[in-house]
Amino acid sequence: MSSRLPILFVAAAVLLVTGCTARYTGSTNKAAVNIIKEFANFSVDFSLDKTAKKPTWTIGYGHTCPCRGSYNPNCIGNACTVPLNDKFTLPLTNSSADELLQEDMKECETCVRENVLYKSLTSNQFSALVSFVHSFGCGQFQKSDLRNKINKGNISGAAKEFEKWAYSGNPPELYEHLRDRRIAERKLFCLGSQC
Repeated sequence: MSSRLPILFVAAAVLLVTGCTARYTGSTNKAAVNIIKEFANFSVDFSLDKTAKKPTWTIGYGHTCPCRGSYNPNCIGNACTVPLNDKFTLPLTNSSADELLQEDMKECETCVRENVLYKSLTSNQFSALVSFVHSFGCGQFQKSDLRNKINKGNISGAAKEFEKWAYSGNPPELYEHLRDRRIAERKLFCLGSQC
């Protein structure tokens, strides 16, 4: 018994010095799924989202198809073929759209897990970030001050960053649905935490 005691002290000291805590490993919570569904403008067929930085075709709950159609000369081929993901036919049913959203959210969850170094995210914070990534994409999240502030442990500063993402276009224009979504994501992010 006494031979284990020094090992326990060393392990506790390492945790104390490095600040390691348990990392959130769950999935996106229902509140974030509801935010996505409320603001993603459900569509049973392809529709052009003109509020995106570059016009983007979407379907279901914001599933993106950046190369669909001929408006973008930089695209090669068609990023969204039918059936979608080799299984969803058109028009999308509600259950197919839900399943497609679950697949998209897995990618968003992976993005958050791979890019957030801060170990003490709550379920609400993680889920709000997944909703944000679903809206703006992993690349925008990786470059954002939102991510940078979280990784520095500045949770209250990160919470203030959501409102900056209510603008789109060039020059930037405020979009009410983006503003309302960012407000909902910020509320979820701050629920039960130190914002």
